[in-house]
Amino acid sequence: MIKKHPLLSTLALVSLVLAGCNTAANTPTNSGSSGGSAGGGGDTVKVAAITSFTTSTAPLGIPGYNAEKMAIDEINAKGGLLGKKIELEKFDDNAKPNLASQYAQTAILNDHVVAIFGPVSSASAAAIESVAAQNRTLVFFHTSNDINLTTKGFTKYAFQVVPNTNMEATAVALFIKEKGWKRIATISPNYSYGRDTVNHFLQTLKDEGVDYQVVAQQWPQLGTTDYNSDISAVLAAKPDVVFSPLYGGDLATFAKQAIGFGLFQKTAFVSQMGPTVLQTLGNDAPVGAWGYARAPFFAIDTPGVKDFVDKYHKQYGDYPNSYAILAYTAVQTWAYGVQKAGTFDADKVADAIAGATIDTIRGPITIRKSDHQAEVGEWVGHIAKTDKYPFAIWEEIKYFPPSQIMNAPAPSTSAQ
Repeated sequence: MIKKHPLLSTLALVSLVLAGCNTAANTPTNSGSSGGSAGGGGDTVKVAAITSFTTSTAPLGIPGYNAEKMAIDEINAKGGLLGKKIELEKFDDNAKPNLASQYAQTAILNDHVVAIFGPVSSASAAAIESVAAQNRTLVFFHTSNDINLTTKGFTKYAFQVVPNTNMEATAVALFIKEKGWKRIATISPNYSYGRDTVNHFLQTLKDEGVDYQVVAQQWPQLGTTDYNSDISAVLAAKPDVVFSPLYGGDLATFAKQAIGFGLFQKTAFVSQMGPTVLQTLGNDAPVGAWGYARAPFFAIDTPGVKDFVDKYHKQYGDYPNSYAILAYTAVQTWAYGVQKAGTFDADKVADAIAGATIDTIRGPITIRKSDHQAEVGEWVGHIAKTDKYPFAIWEEIKYFPPSQIMNAPAPSTSAQ
């Protein structure tokens, strides 16, 4: 039996929601359209968060869900959308595509949700995207970012507000080109996201005319707990730099073990050491290594992000990572489309969002009409201690704008 954990986010229950999940749900009447495409009747509309609340990917999934809840609570506090309160249900996919697919079907066919947010795993995202398309239901990816979600797997109903794997890999490749490092090792999770990221990273170096040599490549499984052999293999190759798309709990585990090998003193290291992992590592953060991130709060100087950080810290007791900021942005994107379309109908909302420039806490963001990829950038920075926060952040921060890192739309995509 599929286990789900629905959450009510209506204004009348905000204080109860902050304390935890509420299992009562007011199921809206089915409008008769496929899935949740028209929103149903009654005074409430449901959306779903399908993401990771357990496993090593939870440090990405939980903050994203927290931010979605914050955004929806704020919408409800202002009267909801089109006069309806929004209910947020949550499903833990354990980063498993089969569970993600089952939960997407449950959310759409049984609970009549009008939109889905998440997940962490790109493999889960592909499974959800397929179910959502079959049932004409909107899905917003704010953490999973495989480029195939908006190219080979493109559908009218899917939107990606996070820089995709190619965009991130391009930013890192341009950074490494600037540094002049030539002997390159990679250590990346062994699934589509990890392999796509590394492949595009190397292709970008080639396209940029960098005379590089790959001296080692390691492909640990997601959720690996012992990286000793991977670290030994990388160090034996004597690289100038190690590029690692590991993330979340996996990257934190790797970093703690790598410290014992002296890896960060023996080679340059570029990885996703943004707010997520830096908060986890605390005093163990490898000062001097380099991090890259999609929306590090300490690097974004907008009133919206500053206000969000203050509210998030007050409500949850820690600081938001990139995935929280992007999840909040995803809800803002959906709400914009509903308001512009004047309906919850998936086709009309999708048409309203495609090609639009949307005001978000990060500032205005354009959703490319051709493939529904948000035009967003990537940050890279040098890890350093600070007195401002109880964890390391970055200095020497460099921003790569979308104009430098975005790929051309794939010929096969069409937003018609």
